[in-house]
Amino acid sequence: EESIVPALKSIFNKESKDYDYIALVQEKISFLKEYRIIIVDRKIELIYEKNVFVEINADGLKSRLQEFINPMFKLVNLQYGGLDIAELVDGSFILFELNTAPRYAPFINKNGNKKIVEIYTKIIKSL
Repeated sequence: EESIVPALKSIFNKESKDYDYIALVQEKISFLKEYRIIIVDRKIELIYEKNVFVEINADGLKSRLQEFINPMFKLVNLQYGGLDIAELVDGSFILFELNTAPRYAPFINKNGNKKIVEIYTKIIKSL
């Protein structure tokens, strides 16, 4: 609890680089890994581990994640976006964030832009 007060002061300080007008607070969640998943036409096009920025090409993980996100499409008409999903210690998943305009700079800095160009090419061809 003590660490939340300085964090909130920083978030709500208009002079801070971390300034925002809203803060979301949740209980601490223990997880094994956090993934960024890019979807196009409701299908996973890219999976990489957050903060590592290395693409993951594991069919088993991809199918498990696709199964996890499929019910979301009944609630959200999302054709393209980035999802931040954590794998919990029991093997289940939790959705942290849905980004309708995901940023790719860290991924491109580590891997080049080939995969991202492929994703945007697919999007443009589908229009």
